[in-house]
Amino acid sequence: CASLARTHGSRVAIIFFCEFSSQRGPKMFGAVRDRDRRRHLVDYPALDLPHMYVLAGGYKEFIRTFDHLVSPSQGAYTPMLDTRFSADLCACRRQYKEAWATRQGGAGRGLRGRARSLTMDCK
Repeated sequence: CASLARTHGSRVAIIFFCEFSSQRGPKMFGAVRDRDRRRHLVDYPALDLPHMYVLAGGYKEFIRTFDHLVSPSQGAYTPMLDTRFSADLCACRRQYKEAWATRQGGAGRGLRGRARSLTMDCK
């Protein structure tokens, strides 16, 4: 964060997004903002990255509205639950759950709500 800000100054804008910008994008935004705030406890409200945003509606809405800005527009958006990639999604979910369980000291704790509801039939 700090090196990016030192290199480019206030011209840097970071845009966080995921498919719908309802979970992962906002969580990552919060994590980066929290880290930036902790770096500046003494000189509040200073920030290394003051220009951070979450893409409203996520990439799905962006591509629907602004497909003419994306090259190539054909195939630029693949839904997370696309069945062609279900094996990849299941493998990633499994890795995430294992890492989370190890970090939390218990299997699957904290995996609730949307993250669990979006899980495909992964065995």
